[in-house]
Amino acid sequence: MKKIILCSLFLGSICNLSLSQVYTPNGTVVEAHTLSAGDVALFEAQAAGWLADHNLTDSVQRVGAATREYNCHSFAWNISEGGNNVWVNAFLDSDYNSFNPYNSNSIPPLPQNISKYWDDGSYIQVSNESLASKVWYGSCWTWTVYGWSDNCDHSAVRLSNGLYKSKWGAWPLYIHAYNDCPYTWSNRKYYIKRPALSGPRNICGQETYTYTINLPNNIPVSWNVSSDIRIVSEQNNSVTVERNPNTYYMYTDSYIVAD
Repeated sequence: MKKIILCSLFLGSICNLSLSQVYTPNGTVVEAHTLSAGDVALFEAQAAGWLADHNLTDSVQRVGAATREYNCHSFAWNISEGGNNVWVNAFLDSDYNSFNPYNSNSIPPLPQNISKYWDDGSYIQVSNESLASKVWYGSCWTWTVYGWSDNCDHSAVRLSNGLYKSKWGAWPLYIHAYNDCPYTWSNRKYYIKRPALSGPRNICGQETYTYTINLPNNIPVSWNVSSDIRIVSEQNNSVTVERNPNTYYMYTDSYIVAD
């Protein structure tokens, strides 16, 4: 069955591709494609023209060349974390293959490929943008006179200065304000990588043990433990526990969880 590479900006030529895969930090397989660079001169000219038409030539910083080898989702979630140059769609290939973007009755695909990054717990959503390291612009399929369009189909890395760094489809890689881009930004969601819980692996005797989680202090944390463990004291980012004196032995499935 024919595979199609889609970005809401570029619905033109179908390119030669090979299937690939990358992984979330928790090891879930994410569908990806290995592509050639394509017509780089054309992509550069298209991007420069769009920036000029929107008076953004001096507001947006180009930091990487145009190429079809990778896109926004791959840069934000994969390449920025050390991954290879591949193209990652928000949706699954199987869902797009059964979708007709020129039929108003066809049901648009859900972002079930890119959502693996947070559905498997690798990243957690936060409500405060200032805490975020990753930004997903959402999914907002809309029927137009040209067919179905998802102008929210975008991901970005949020930098410490509040600007975003993102690849615009096959167009170049830019640093820009959240709204200085070709994508609808009103549905953005913010994510941080789920931090690891640190502390001793074994609880013995009646000593106390402290566990910590590396999160900003303004993100609330709720500590939960199995019944063979008792919380002695807790703060937002740490908890001190001991063996529950009312139990005779530790369970094989004992747990300490920060929610």
